[in-house]
This record gives sequence, structure tokens and C-alpha cells, in this order.
Amino acid sequence: MKRRINIKIVKKEKASIFKNRNKSSLLEYSIALGEKDLDFCINTFTGRYPEKIFCTNE
Repeated sequence: MKRRINIKIVKKEKASIFKNRNKSSLLEYSIALGEKDLDFCINTFTGRYPEKIFCTNE
């Protein structure tokens, strides 16, 4: 039995961009897949973040 694979291309221009104190930038994507959505992000760090203590994802 062959499985069908669907590929969805998401361009960088469709991402929401967030910056945090010039140390971190985040590209957030949301893809509509019929009845469900897929959300993912790419986070880029350019130094120590946060500058003190630690960071959590809530």
C-alpha cells in the first residue's frame, strides 16, 4: 500500500517576527491543515539570553 505525502511550503514572509532585547529573535509560523492547525517557531540567539537567571516557556 502506497502512502500519500502532502508537502506544504511556508515562506519566511508569512512568519510573525518577534525580537527580545537584540539577543533573541523568533519567527513564528501557523499553518492551516484542514480542521487542525500546526504552529511552530524558529528561535535565534545572538548572545546570552536572558542576561540573568533563566528563561521558561509558559
